[in-house]
Amino acid sequence: MTSYMGPRRSLAGLRTSDRILITLFSFAIAVAMLVGVLNYYERTHLTAQGTEEWYRGNEQDRSPESLQFPKTTLELLEVTHPHLFFQSIMFFILCHMFSMTQVSDRSKIVVYFTAFGAVFTEAGLPWLIRYASGLFAPLLIASTTVMSLMILVLLIVPLYEMWWAATPPSQPPLPLRERSVRSLP
Repeated sequence: MTSYMGPRRSLAGLRTSDRILITLFSFAIAVAMLVGVLNYYERTHLTAQGTEEWYRGNEQDRSPESLQFPKTTLELLEVTHPHLFFQSIMFFILCHMFSMTQVSDRSKIVVYFTAFGAVFTEAGLPWLIRYASGLFAPLLIASTTVMSLMILVLLIVPLYEMWWAATPPSQPPLPLRERSVRSLP
């Protein structure tokens, strides 16, 4: 992405076609995030008890709403493996877009660590809930909330800078002729 932006160019200076591509990608990620949160809500009702029951089961409960069995190691692996891959790739792409914003480097580093920290906690907490203690369930809800907020930040800031922020005077957009020459390999 930075190969066609040149050194320290702004997102507002991107070609319209590139801004549309990034916007469509951002919209798809936002929809995927919404579906993921709805899925999590349907399973757990976004409560600590629901989260604990989802991973640890509830067969000891005398009158459960629906019977849940403890997740097996294989079931946890089948969720952890693709989530680690997808979330890592997704956050790498979103953080790369965010890296081209005018946000300070210090703030970018905080966002990067927070986003990837959420990836690792989202991957590890189900295991802790299942095999260590249900007391970790509220942390998974908090981690999901942090991850969702990071996705929103990583989507909104670049989109704002691409479509609505003024281009800084020190970084005028490239003339159309230069853009097409720079984008060639």
